Amino acid sequence: MFENIGSIIKGLAKAIFAIMEVVVVFAVCTILFMSHGDIKTCLFAFLTAVIGCIVSLLCATVLYALGQLVDNSAKIA
Repeated sequence: MFENIGSIIKGLAKAIFAIMEVVVVFAVCTILFMSHGDIKTCLFAFLTAVIGCIVSLLCATVLYALGQLVDNSAKIA
């Protein structure tokens, strides 16, 4: 189970990034659907999309870097 934990962590980072992007798109679509053409709500949806994409990218990057560190330390040992 813990033989290739670095590659498992990196795969998990990719999966979490994909899931978070789908959630962000779903949230933006929901906000736009409920806005009925209101400018402030459309701006909020745009900000939600931008911030959500940045946060998901940062989270996935940190988790992927952890997996890379585990892989590299396993090669050194």
